[in-house]
Amino acid sequence: MILIVIAAYFFLSRYSCRLQIDQFDVLHIRYLIPWNKNITVKLKDYKYMDYGRGFYGFLGTRKNGNLNLLRVPQDTIVLSNSTDFKNEVAILKVNLRIGQFKELLDYLEKVEKLKFADSAGAGGYFW
Repeated sequence: MILIVIAAYFFLSRYSCRLQIDQFDVLHIRYLIPWNKNITVKLKDYKYMDYGRGFYGFLGTRKNGNLNLLRVPQDTIVLSNSTDFKNEVAILKVNLRIGQFKELLDYLEKVEKLKFADSAGAGGYFW
């Protein structure tokens, strides 16, 4: 039973969260597991984004992070002010419902005007 609970946490619950974006363009990430610290990010402080998908994100063209089942299941969003992703970087690990991650990326691109830039894993953001 203990092994099943550990496996369920690792594959299903790790970094599971709820997102909220308020009227001041602040992204609040509230994790459902209490030992993960909640995150608040001012989206206007960043200009570029990159992301890596978890192993279950096999639909789509982005292949960072989903090469095999032994890798962690969370998605990763990296925000930066420069295209080289070396300064002022925010790394957000999230595990959202199916389709919600795509909605978040669309919102960041269309409403917040963040530009997609390929970090090529420059900071080891993607496993």
